[in-house]
Amino acid sequence: MRLDSNTGSHKKEGIFLAWGKGIQKGKQLERASIMDITPTVCYSLGIPRTMEMDGSVLDIFEEGLDPNDS
Repeated sequence: MRLDSNTGSHKKEGIFLAWGKGIQKGKQLERASIMDITPTVCYSLGIPRTMEMDGSVLDIFEEGLDPNDS
């Protein structure tokens, strides 16, 4: 039995949506990577980034946002 190695349809482009307190309204990102999702979510939850974490916090937050402020 031969498995076809070309299964599925994967594209480089995707969609990222964020909404809520401290998120800039109408912000559109020109460049983002899937590697940026974890640091961004961690930042929004007040969880510190580790050295092992790839990616960066996306520029979607309002100025002065303190992720530890509930």
